[in-house]
This record gives sequence, structure tokens and C-alpha cells, in this order.
Amino acid sequence: MEEMRAQIELKLRGELLRDWCRQLAETDESVQFDDGWCSGQRIIRFYTSTLDTLVRGWRGTGDCWGLGRLAFYEIENDADCVVLRLTASIRGMRRPVREGLERVLDGGLESSTNSHDHIVLCAWPLADGEVDVNGVVADLDATWREQVIPFERSVVARISGQKGLRRSNPVTSETPRPQLDTGLIEGVEYATLANRFERNKQARVLCIAAHGAVCAVCGFDFGKAYGQEFEGMIDVHHRVPLNEIREGYEVDPVRDLVPLCPNCHRAIHSKPDGGVYTVEELRRRRECAL
Repeated sequence: MEEMRAQIELKLRGELLRDWCRQLAETDESVQFDDGWCSGQRIIRFYTSTLDTLVRGWRGTGDCWGLGRLAFYEIENDADCVVLRLTASIRGMRRPVREGLERVLDGGLESSTNSHDHIVLCAWPLADGEVDVNGVVADLDATWREQVIPFERSVVARISGQKGLRRSNPVTSETPRPQLDTGLIEGVEYATLANRFERNKQARVLCIAAHGAVCAVCGFDFGKAYGQEFEGMIDVHHRVPLNEIREGYEVDPVRDLVPLCPNCHRAIHSKPDGGVYTVEELRRRRECAL
């Protein structure tokens, strides 16, 4: 009798979790859900456009599920626990791809490996022990808003931060200077000495997670303007310039940092007296100019 009751509760909970995925897909265009992706009521799978960004470039990696995807969010619906996890296929994954994935997710892939075909990249426990059927859906909703969405933003920010990096050729005192008698020449590298103020990469990630990758002055969003490949691309501006502080300080990513598009970032540092506009000042100037 107890076993039958547990099976009924498991099935009911599975249907509620599927309904949650359907509703999320209906209200959020970045989320995709298909009943065919699920394994009964035990494993419920859905997908987001951020995962497209994550898996782009995973050449040689095979789909271990046979569902045409290389990563899924999975809700594990067990009798005594419910866990939301991000799972990725690693079948045939090449070493450089794996190393890049470790950088994006701050490592930890070895310890999370649970098979030769797939790994759990991140997990968010929703319930443990005696599971409340109604409460688990509320917990899932809160976890999605408060933990998973900021996690996705941080992943996009890290991937965007890795784009465009090039290994430059070494520059020495032997590097010849260009001769200008045959035209205007650009592109020769020179070694220069300058002050450089160290920036904390994690602070950038947390700033974007808190504010979103949208310009605080003009509202520009690279992802909306140019497509998914450009999601998360944004500059991060220090409200108080580092060259004015000139010493290490504990940055508050929400209060001290703000996302700006490159145009507004350049404009905010273009005050005639050599200072820096505040975000509010630049926003007012833009409104007056429109």
C-alpha cells in the first residue's frame, strides 16, 4: 500500500514539474520544453538558449541522449529527493573543449563526472527526505529566479570575456619602426611602459548577474540587436575610476559597478574637464539630446 502511494505521489509530482516546464517555456522565449525529452516522470528535461552559447564550438562531442542536444537542464524526480541539475554530454569531447568548459565553469568537472557519457556541471537541490508535492514547485520557481538565472548570466559573461583573445607576437627593442615615406602604416607592435590597474574578473561576472547585460544609460542589449551569439557582451564601468582610488579596495559589484555599452562607456569618460560623468548625468544629457 505504501509503495503504491509513493508511486502515485511520484507520478503526480512529475506531472506538476512537467507543467512548470511548459509554463516556463510559454512565458520565457529562451526556454524550450518537449515531453519527448523526458525519461518518464523520473527525469524531466528542458533547454535554454544560454546552453546554445555554452555548447557552441564543442566539436567532436556526441549527443549521449540521442535527442539532438549536448546539454540539458534535468529535474531528477526521485522518491525522497528532487534536484535540478545542468547536465552535459561529454561523449568524444576533445581535451581543448573540456579545458575551455572548465574555465567557463571555474573547474570541478572531474569531481562531478558520473559516467563516461555525461557529467553534472551544476546542481541545485530542491527537496530532500519527505518531499512536499506543492512546496517543491514553489522551491523550483524560486531557485530558477534567484539562482539559475544569475548562473546563466555569469556563464554568458565568462564566455563573452574569452572571445577575441589573441596571442601576440613578442615585441622587443629590435622591432623596426615603420617607414612612412610609402604611405600611412598601421599594425606594427611596440613595447610600451604604462600604469595598469588590476580588475577583478569575478566582480564583472557578479555585476552582470545583478544588473543584466544591458546598458544602464541607453538600454542597448547586444543579444537583442545582433542575436544569441552576442548575448552577455557588455562593458563594465567603475563608478569611481580605479586611477582615482590608486589602491586595492573591496569592490561591491552591485553598487560600484554598472554595465555600459561601448558608446556610452566612451562618452562617460569624455567630460571636458577630464573627469567622468555619472550614469545619471549621462542619462540626462542623452534624454535632452533626443
